Amino acid sequence: NAEIRRATSAVLVLDGPGVEHITSSALGSRRYLIDLKGPGGHSWNDFGRVNPIHALAGAIRRIEDIRLSSEPRSTISVGIIEGGTTVNSIPPAAWMKVDIRSTSMAEIERLSKSLQQAVREALNDEVERAAGALELRTVMLGERPAATAIPGSKMVEILTKADQLLGIRSTQRCSSTDANVPLALGIDTVTIGGGGTGGGAHTVEEWYDPQGRELGIRSEEHTSELQSRFGISYA
Repeated sequence: NAEIRRATSAVLVLDGPGVEHITSSALGSRRYLIDLKGPGGHSWNDFGRVNPIHALAGAIRRIEDIRLSSEPRSTISVGIIEGGTTVNSIPPAAWMKVDIRSTSMAEIERLSKSLQQAVREALNDEVERAAGALELRTVMLGERPAATAIPGSKMVEILTKADQLLGIRSTQRCSSTDANVPLALGIDTVTIGGGGTGGGAHTVEEWYDPQGRELGIRSEEHTSELQSRFGISYA
């Protein structure tokens, strides 16, 4: 990490459409796979055996009751749940993927512990209710660190000047992008859009219109010119 910091004075990230936003702070995230396995069986003949889907349903109910802070803002969401083989069987396995986000790493840690507790309680309830055992596997799938903006950021100053030259009224915001890691390392980093317009982010209806893309290109060009004047070499 120290070597990366010495070798990199600044980082400029291009992510998403638009030109009005400068992402100068990082929204942290952590993703988990919660995987449950049981003996399975026939829905009639083996009724009363442990059911991994029932256990996950209990965990999700508990997740909904986890206290979330508004400042720092934090969220937790079950994004995918799957399991079972046929409608007339007790599933031998079920799994879900959970997304935790916050502007604070301390909150991400707290929510991670609350998630694990919710899963353990639901698993224990299912084992007490039914016959048999459940095997739990928890995997952290990935993490992006949260980070605050760099005080007196030259990159923000440069981008603001570039936007002023182009008549763009940009504002700073916090988001989850490839800027998270360098910001967490203390490297002067910002993320800007590439121009055009878009909507429906992270849905099956997500869309992008390249009209206006040239403004994004001009913003990137002005930024490059200005950073040369400031003597900043960025990755």
